[in-house]
Amino acid sequence: MKILALAVTAAVLFAAAPAAFAQPSGEATAVAVRHSDLDLNDPAQAGVMLDRIGRAALQACGAADTSVSEYQAAVRASACYREGVRDAVAQLNAPALTALYRQRYTA
Repeated sequence: MKILALAVTAAVLFAAAPAAFAQPSGEATAVAVRHSDLDLNDPAQAGVMLDRIGRAALQACGAADTSVSEYQAAVRASACYREGVRDAVAQLNAPALTALYRQRYTA
């Protein structure tokens, strides 16, 4: 079974975060993301993978699907989240996934 380990280095989640929520600088968190069931060359399945990566990055950066929407938005705006998603997409090196990532995250 193929699993991508999303590892992110969190310097600070966002400036106003209470110290209890921010990870110390340089500390990496890894979250497993399954992809063996997907064809990453298929645009629809690449979309599923990008969604999985996004949820894993949320978790690795201190939020979850059950976190309040304002907190999720703040985490999605953080360097931790952006870099985690970018690095995971780059690690997979799948053209359809990379194209979708560029469309969603850099447009």
